[in-house]
Amino acid sequence: MYEFTDKEIRAKFKETEYGQKTNKYLKISLVIFVIVAILIPLIFGVFFGMQGYDSDKLMEEFNKISSFYLLLVEFSLIFVLYFDGKRDGAIEQFKKNMK
Repeated sequence: MYEFTDKEIRAKFKETEYGQKTNKYLKISLVIFVIVAILIPLIFGVFFGMQGYDSDKLMEEFNKISSFYLLLVEFSLIFVLYFDGKRDGAIEQFKKNMK
């Protein structure tokens, strides 16, 4: 919804205190999601790869923490979706209040 709103309305919404707050929280949650979803497995692979683990041992170690990792990914995705929905609702309310 936010993406389909006119640029003019989005610019006015971003100027408001609540617009700045919702955009800030969405950006923070996106950064956390990227860190959790992409960087943690990359760091995990590099760290254990440097210690001389072969691919079988590496997969064994990853399987030990995979349920915790998937839980982190799910929670971070839920936060991203929550703040995206919050921003969409806020911009819709802002458009109604403008009329």
